[in-house]
Amino acid sequence: MISLITIFAFVSIFVVINYGYLGIFAIILLAVIIFLALLMISVFFGDYDSFSISAILLTLFISLDFIITFLSNVKKQFKLGNTVNKAAKNTIKNHQKNWYLKAIFLTLFVGIFYVVTSSVLNQFSIIILISCLAVTLVLIPCMFAVSKLLTGLKYFENNPKSIGFIKNKNDKEIKQNVEKEITKDSTSIEILEANN
Repeated sequence: MISLITIFAFVSIFVVINYGYLGIFAIILLAVIIFLALLMISVFFGDYDSFSISAILLTLFISLDFIITFLSNVKKQFKLGNTVNKAAKNTIKNHQKNWYLKAIFLTLFVGIFYVVTSSVLNQFSIIILISCLAVTLVLIPCMFAVSKLLTGLKYFENNPKSIGFIKNKNDKEIKQNVEKEITKDSTSIEILEANN
């Protein structure tokens, strides 16, 4: 249990420093999911053994993978010159289907894992299966909804630093390089179409 608390504390500090208010919301959501997992273990199984803690740690890492990937993609969109709100909307629009597919496949895989190992690792399998469902049905939709809501507020639009978004001096160069690459790609496509 101490390892779970320690890892959660370090992760919380990292996410809040890098993503500000969006990070705070993500950590609160993650804490709720872990609390519900702990509650489920105590209600159904009565004690916390090594399988329970490892299942919760795996839940923590699955959730963090989504959270950090999502927030870093929003940050990249912002650094390309989009407003905070547009960066969140573009990230959701471009990656939403992929994240849901990954979550669904992970849940299916864990479901198969549960069927195969239920006689040996019953408690571990059940916790992981329910946690994957929680990530798919709760964490992902809530992150999308709240990021749209928070980034749509005037305060965050005027103060992007409060949600961890800072434009560097090199961001203009990065944006120009991306625009050059896009121009090169569109030019080469036009040349190919002209040759055909």
